[in-house]
Amino acid sequence: MRRATVLVTIAAALLFAGCADGDGDSTATTGQASQTATEAPTTTTAEPRRLDAEAVATRLKEAGLPIGEVRVYTAANDPNEQLGRPGGYTSKVSFHDTRLEQSDDFDVDGGGSVEVFDNEKDANSRFEYVDAITRGNAMFNEYHWLDGPIFLRVSKSLTPDQAEEYHRALQAMT
Repeated sequence: MRRATVLVTIAAALLFAGCADGDGDSTATTGQASQTATEAPTTTTAEPRRLDAEAVATRLKEAGLPIGEVRVYTAANDPNEQLGRPGGYTSKVSFHDTRLEQSDDFDVDGGGSVEVFDNEKDANSRFEYVDAITRGNAMFNEYHWLDGPIFLRVSKSLTPDQAEEYHRALQAMT
């Protein structure tokens, strides 16, 4: 019986020593472990959204949307100079909608674009910026939606029903 008591005492001492920081405060490590445990599900649930812009455009096309030519941007040829920059998107494509007049410059008027961000905060900042410019201004008006880190923009030349097809396809993939 004495041996069992000694083992319990040693185990308790080891447990306390493992939880305490150098000052004897046993809450610091325990608090960090709780944070790590609550953060893990967020990372796991975010994984399905880890599509790049080209993959999103491919899935939109596979969903039956009339996407023609797609241009994949790099940091060197991004017309907005946001690709890979702080707070900017991590990938971007522009595409032609085959129902619309095509242009060589791949602007949103000829189809649309997909921008994917590292996080929802950066995506929301970009959404709010574009929304402020385009809302209520017939010259710059467009349809656009934000779904997590994915920002989808399509031409104002599409009918509301045609544009909504893009929105539904985006929702279905995320």
